Amino acid sequence: MRRLFVLSFVAVFALATGCGKKGEEKKDEGKKEAKQEAAPKEEEKAAVKLDPGQEFAFEGATEDLVEVKKYLKEGKPEETTYKCVAAKSYAGDLAGIDDEKVEALVAEVDQVCGFEAPYATGKAAGDKIEAILKKDPEAMPSDCVDLAMALEAFTEKNREKAEYKALKELATASCK
Repeated sequence: MRRLFVLSFVAVFALATGCGKKGEEKKDEGKKEAKQEAAPKEEEKAAVKLDPGQEFAFEGATEDLVEVKKYLKEGKPEETTYKCVAAKSYAGDLAGIDDEKVEALVAEVDQVCGFEAPYATGKAAGDKIEAILKKDPEAMPSDCVDLAMALEAFTEKNREKAEYKALKELATASCK
C-alpha cells in the first residue's frame, strides 16, 4: 500500500512538473514567445523615455482623451468637462518633452479639450439658452453658467476662431 502511495506521488509530481527535457523545451519556448511579445512594448516605452510620473500622466491623458471622444461621438458634450480638465492637467505635465508620441498626445488634447469639447458644450448650452429666451425674453437661463464654463475651457490659441467668437457674442447678448 505504501509503495502505491509513493508511486502515485511520484507520478503526480512528474506530471505537474512537466517531467523531462520536452517539458523544459516547451517552457523555454513559452518564455521566448513572451519575451518577443513584450519586446515591442519595452521598445515603445524606451522610445518615449518617461519617468514613472510622466508615464502615469501619459496613460491618464490617453485614457481621458478616449473618454472625451466617446462622449462627443455619443452627443454628450456636457460629460466632457471633467475628463478634459484631467486630460489637460496630464498634458501640462507632459508639455516640453521632446518625443513624437508625447507631443502628438499633447497637441491632440489641446485640439479636443481646448476646442472641440468646449465648442460642443457651448453650442449645446447656447441652443438651450436660445430656446428659453424665445419662450421668455426676460428669463435668466441657468445654461449661461455652462456656456461661461465652455468659453473658459477654450485654449488661448483657439479663442481667435470664429466658433469661439460666436459663442462669446451669444453669451454677451443673452447672459446678463
